[in-house]
Amino acid sequence: MPSDPYTTALAMFDRGEYFESHELLEDLWRATPPGEERTYLQALIQIAVACCHEQRGNGKGARSVYQRARARLLTLPPRMRGLDLMELIDALDRYFRGEPSAGPPRLTRVERLTQTTEESDAGNLTRDIVL
Repeated sequence: MPSDPYTTALAMFDRGEYFESHELLEDLWRATPPGEERTYLQALIQIAVACCHEQRGNGKGARSVYQRARARLLTLPPRMRGLDLMELIDALDRYFRGEPSAGPPRLTRVERLTQTTEESDAGNLTRDIVL
């Protein structure tokens, strides 16, 4: 298990341990001063709570909490801690609409450094985030 509480919380979320993830994120949120990081953590907490409601069959409650999380995410920069928040919102929108192809969203990400042919001439690296 990862030693970093944030990474541990994301891994718990991805295993469907939404309540436990929410608890750990809440501890981090409480220790974080006001600002974008705190807002980000609060949105992740609400996403975990929404998924927990969905898991327990409370779709109406899940969608209500998710809408509050979504509103918070939209106040933040497009990327936080390596997560593409617009991709995350898109995945969550599909999930909470009940689209058949949309399984539970995953918060952990795989980062790869890629270098395109055009960029290799310039020596620039791009970072792809896969949710």
